[in-house]
Amino acid sequence: MPLTGRYQNYAFGNSAPLWVNVETLNGADAAEDLAVTAAAYGTIWRAPDYVAITRFRFFVTEAVVATTTAPIVALNHLDRDASTELEASAALLTIPTGTAIGECKTCHMDTHATYGPILMEVGECLQFEHMQICVGGSITGQGWYAFEYRVISVPQNATVAEDLDAPS
Repeated sequence: MPLTGRYQNYAFGNSAPLWVNVETLNGADAAEDLAVTAAAYGTIWRAPDYVAITRFRFFVTEAVVATTTAPIVALNHLDRDASTELEASAALLTIPTGTAIGECKTCHMDTHATYGPILMEVGECLQFEHMQICVGGSITGQGWYAFEYRVISVPQNATVAEDLDAPS
């Protein structure tokens, strides 16, 4: 996948894609409950380097039941102090009713027609958001978030601050 815009002079590093499983939300080791009030969770992860988030995943631990509206979860991209959304709903996943325990729903952002990879600078943040609760009938559903990232390598002759601030 070629990088574009302000990252066009960069390439993926030699490291393999890395997966991060998120098992703590709001300081509690608990799965996301898709049948309770929708909420965004503070800063969950800070980029340790220049990275591209290429996949977003939700792993179901309790079957999803919603007769009217399926739940939606999102991945938001925040600035370094986590006060401003740089990309709200940078990736969305609808978890269909009937999704069974053990199933995993994945957004392949590196090849998705709508979403591209989330390109992050050092220190920028990711936030997970439960946007739409299950609606209708005896609603249930829980699971864990995960995402995949790849390090972006910077050319030796590049001045990072100038390249990243240059118009694309």
